[in-house]
Amino acid sequence: MKEVFIKYYLPVLAFTVAFSVPTFIVNYDGNKLIEFLVAFISLNVIITFVFGTLYLKFGKNWKSKFRRKVLNKKALKSFEALGFVRQEEMLYGYVDDYFVMIQPEMDALGQRKWLDIKVFFNPKIQNQFIPEYLLKKLNNNKLKQTFFNKNCVVIEQAFAPLVPLNFDRVRAKLKEVVSLLKNHNIMPISMTDLIEQETDLLKHHQQIQSLYK
Repeated sequence: MKEVFIKYYLPVLAFTVAFSVPTFIVNYDGNKLIEFLVAFISLNVIITFVFGTLYLKFGKNWKSKFRRKVLNKKALKSFEALGFVRQEEMLYGYVDDYFVMIQPEMDALGQRKWLDIKVFFNPKIQNQFIPEYLLKKLNNNKLKQTFFNKNCVVIEQAFAPLVPLNFDRVRAKLKEVVSLLKNHNIMPISMTDLIEQETDLLKHHQQIQSLYK
C-alpha cells in the first residue's frame, strides 16, 4: 500500500499542493483561517484521490503509448540503423562493445520526460570489484544527469517540445560515457556474465553497507 501511494498518489499530491498554495496565500484571510485550512486540505485530498486513482488504473497504458510514440521518432529510429534492436518498449544494442538499453520515461503527470539510458560494464577491475572511491570520483564528473552505479551508468536525457530529442546529441553523450569508462579501465561485459555476477555483486554491496552500520 505504501509503495502504491508513493508511486501513484504522492506525485499528484505534490503537484496539487504546489499549484494551490499560491492561490491560498493570495486569498488568505486571517479571520477565516480554519475555513481556509479545511477547504485547502479537502480540495487537495479529493484531487489527489481522483487523479491518483486514474493514474493507478490507466497509468501503465498511458506510459506504454508514450514509450511507443517516442520510439517511433526519427532520433531513436536512427539507433536501429546502427544495429540497435527494438523490443516492446525499449531499444538495446552496443556502443563500442558496451551493452546499452534505452527506454523513454515520464513522471506521473507527464510534466517531465526523458530517455532512461543504461550502459552496462564489468563491475570488476582485475578480478576485484570497482572500489567505492572510484565510483564516487566518476559521479563527481561534469556530465549532467549521469550516474555511475556498480555495474552500469544511468543517463537521464531529458527532452521537451522546446528541447526535442536529437540523435547526434544522445550518441555523443554515449560516446563520452564510454570514453570515460575506458579511461578508468572499466571494461564491457556480456549480459550472460553480468547476470552470473549479480549474486556476487549483491553480497559485495551488503558487505560495504555493513561497514557503515
